[in-house]
Amino acid sequence: MSASSVDSLAVKRDRLLADNVDPNDREALLRRRAMIDHALAELDPNAVLDLSAPLSRKNHEPLDNLMHLADLDRQELDVYRTEYPDWWRLARQSTEETRNWRRSRRERWAQLREQQAELSTDMRSRAPHQSHQGALWTAVSLAWRSVALGGVVSLAVVISLAAWLVLRSALKVDPVMGRERVWLQYGQHKPPYALVQLDQRKYSTPGKVYDVDLELVVPVNSNNLELGNFMATS
Repeated sequence: MSASSVDSLAVKRDRLLADNVDPNDREALLRRRAMIDHALAELDPNAVLDLSAPLSRKNHEPLDNLMHLADLDRQELDVYRTEYPDWWRLARQSTEETRNWRRSRRERWAQLREQQAELSTDMRSRAPHQSHQGALWTAVSLAWRSVALGGVVSLAVVISLAAWLVLRSALKVDPVMGRERVWLQYGQHKPPYALVQLDQRKYSTPGKVYDVDLELVVPVNSNNLELGNFMATS
């Protein structure tokens, strides 16, 4: 291999290592691992080829400055392994780290299944009297909560009623019902009108609210015949 080819590989190596990836950044490590796996698959038949990892340069701009390991031939990979052992160790380390993630998830799932099985076994192994005691305690607890909730609702109703009484007393609302007759009068060449005159002795108490029903009375006489005819036909 010519010196220029080795130099170009060094430039590519530097670009890859210049992309500082946080060891705790799982997505970044997955992207790097996918690129490295493409290279390892060309050299190591036991390497894991992860084609599902994101390699789109549209979604990950840092990939624009990285080398494409899948484009390297076997001779170039040999140069990487012999001339740049640090990079090769990084490749193997990245692959092992991501493998450990998958193993950790499987172990955690197995632990959860074991805990679930232990819990089910413990519940089935309870004595009958213990189960009865648990059911009794549950019933007592529900009854107590129901009583407490009913007390809260009752207290809210009492407070609302008391507030309404206080407000009513403050406004001094005491309606007085009344019924008055209003005589409709009809003047010469004037529209009919009603003069309402209420008895001041009946409706003059301060702080009172009056509800008066006014009854309209139309006297039948010669002066109101025209009005009566009008009202009867309208």
